[in-house]
Amino acid sequence: MNSAVQQFLLRVNRRQKIASFARQWRIIFLFAAGIYALALLTSRLFGLFPGLLTPETLAVFFAATFFLAWIFYRRTNLADAARLADAQMGAHDLFLTASLIEHSLGDYQNLVLKEAEQQAARGVPKKIVPFNWQRDIFKICGMMGILVLAVYLLPQFDPFHLQQQQRKLAEQRNDVRKLDKATQARAALLEQKRAGEQTDVVKQAIANLEKTFQEAKPNDKAGTLNRLNEQQKILGQLWKQVSEEKLKNAMSVPPTAQSFGLADPTKAEQMKNDLQKGDVSSANKELSDLEQKAQELAKAQDPVQREKLRQELMDRLQNLKDSLDQQLSSQAVDTDLQRALEQLEMSHAPELSADSLKGMGDSLRLTQEELSQLGKAMADMKNLEQALKALQMAKALNNLKPLDGKDFAGFGDLEAYASFCQSQYLSYCTTPGMGLGPGNGVGPRPHGDENSKTDFHPEKSPSQLQPGKMLMEWKTREVSEAGPAREEYLQAVQDVRQQASEAVVEEQVPPGYQAAIKKYFDTLPNESSANAKP
Repeated sequence: MNSAVQQFLLRVNRRQKIASFARQWRIIFLFAAGIYALALLTSRLFGLFPGLLTPETLAVFFAATFFLAWIFYRRTNLADAARLADAQMGAHDLFLTASLIEHSLGDYQNLVLKEAEQQAARGVPKKIVPFNWQRDIFKICGMMGILVLAVYLLPQFDPFHLQQQQRKLAEQRNDVRKLDKATQARAALLEQKRAGEQTDVVKQAIANLEKTFQEAKPNDKAGTLNRLNEQQKILGQLWKQVSEEKLKNAMSVPPTAQSFGLADPTKAEQMKNDLQKGDVSSANKELSDLEQKAQELAKAQDPVQREKLRQELMDRLQNLKDSLDQQLSSQAVDTDLQRALEQLEMSHAPELSADSLKGMGDSLRLTQEELSQLGKAMADMKNLEQALKALQMAKALNNLKPLDGKDFAGFGDLEAYASFCQSQYLSYCTTPGMGLGPGNGVGPRPHGDENSKTDFHPEKSPSQLQPGKMLMEWKTREVSEAGPAREEYLQAVQDVRQQASEAVVEEQVPPGYQAAIKKYFDTLPNESSANAKP
């Protein structure tokens, strides 16, 4: 084919493809716009397809029509362009023959190509395939403008409350995500700050105390006392580090007249006893059972069975939360269980069931980790308090008799050390003697025998029980004089308060009793407050 004829047919074919694509896109756009308008009207009037037909979907709709037009428009070739050129220019299949002449035989090829070249020089592709776009563009822009106005201005009705349900579901889904984030944040924080990290330090400190007991020498009373004081200082600092406020609350188990805990009284009593000892195995076992039940609920398909399992989980989880709240008073554990309850409640919606139950399992596992670390910290506190008690008894015994490390050989735990020191201390304090040393003394009483009979007869005074006659009354406004009895009382209180403060500072008082002693002396009047009163 001659190059001039080929170029002419290529330009005609290009315009023919553009016109075919535009025609196909117009048809698809108008058809799709009608469907979109019908769907939008139905959605706004009846509340169907909530959240689907938004302004953002218009851009998607516009791009989708382009994509569909590109797929389905008719692709033309040079033969189609030649036929169209012949028809428009009246060339009687000249261009078609020229486009197919390469596959034909004969000497007339040059004549045909020469004639086709002359016709191509006179041909204008714009006239053969004109672009009449103005009318179609106005239709498409008008339809697009109507859709845009409808999306933004058409009011939303909700006769079947579908929109309300969707909004509620969206809020619940957002709450599920927030609860999951809270669980993850707490788990990360718990990983950074472990309550049981000091267990090894506590064990080492107790081992050092036992070593101090066993290395005590009878001829080195002062050195033994110094070493005991050093160990007491170390153990006291560890006790302060471990005994955070949440652990103090967890250690205090208030007696309750009525129990609102687990449905099984035996299980509730077992859990209570274990928690008092710092053992959280019973609570962790219950949490493991609840997690397994949650997995069964996630796999269940029968609505009746699902509701039964959900109600059972709700009751057991609420009972466990109440029981742990009574026994531990731990804010972290209570928050984790409350989060698990909320996630279980959200699993009632089928759309949120899987995510809610997965989040509930994460919350239960987090609660197990909280309880495990809390149990470690409680055990550390008990061991430290037992060590301080044994150390206090050893110091008291050392004041009476120098300690001998041989006496402590073979002791296995701190309770054995404390029992030995206490028994030795009491044996020395209860030994009768005539001197001024410690213990109960014996000897003759200076005023006779208490068991001897006398002529004493108890009598009551016949005093008048009603107030007597008022002889004179005198009122004045002035500061009363402080009597010697009150001055002596205030002085005695001040002396005792000073002695108690020194004992606390020197750590002679066990840490468990320091707060109670300070609170008691704070309630007593001091000298300044007494002098301020008239």
